[in-house]
Amino acid sequence: MSVMRTLATVTAFAAAILSSPISHADQRGWYAGVGYAAISGDSARPDIAFPVDTGNAGSGLLDQQLDSHGYQFLAGFRAFDWLAIEANYIDLGGTEGDLNFVCVVAPCPDRFNNDTTAGSLSILGFYPIGKFDLFARAGFAHWRSREALYSQDELAYAQDVQATDGTYGAGAQFHLGNVTTRFQYERYRFGRDAADLWSLGLTYTFR
Repeated sequence: MSVMRTLATVTAFAAAILSSPISHADQRGWYAGVGYAAISGDSARPDIAFPVDTGNAGSGLLDQQLDSHGYQFLAGFRAFDWLAIEANYIDLGGTEGDLNFVCVVAPCPDRFNNDTTAGSLSILGFYPIGKFDLFARAGFAHWRSREALYSQDELAYAQDVQATDGTYGAGAQFHLGNVTTRFQYERYRFGRDAADLWSLGLTYTFR
C-alpha cells in the first residue's frame, strides 16, 4: 500500500509540474550560464608546411578520432517565449596523439597537439512545455586553433589557424525559478574538421 501511495504522490507531483500555469514571460530577459561538455571530434589531415612523407593516404591524422572534455560560458537574451539570441565561449580542451610520419629530413615529428577555442553567436527557437523548453539552435562560430608537432618532446613546428564556420544543435531545459538546467547537443565545424559536443549546464535569468 505504501508503494502505491508513493507512486501516486510522485505521479501527482510530476503532473503538477507539467501542468502548472507558469508564465513563460518570466523566462524572458537576460541570462548567463556555464556548462561542461563531452567532445567527440573527427580530425581531418592538417595543412602543415613540414617536409614529411606520410607513405600512404591513410596515415597521419586521417584515421584519428579525437575525444576530449571542455567547458563553456554563455550569455543571451530571450526576447519572446519562442526566441532568444545567445553568445557562447567554448574551450574544447586539448587533443594529442602519435604520428605515423616517415620523415625525409630530421627532426622527425612523432606527436601532435591541438588546442581549440571558439566564440559563437546563435539564434535559439523554443517550444515551451510547462516548465520545460525544447529548442533548436543555429549560428556561426569563430574559432582559433593552435597545432603543434613535437619530436622527442621538443617543439618541431607550430601554427595558428582561425576561421568562421556554421554551428547548429538542439536540446532541452528545465526551469526552477530563476535557475535553468540545460542539456544540449551541438555540432561545430573547424575547416575540414568537425566536433560533436554534448553538454550539461546551468543558466540564471536576471529579472
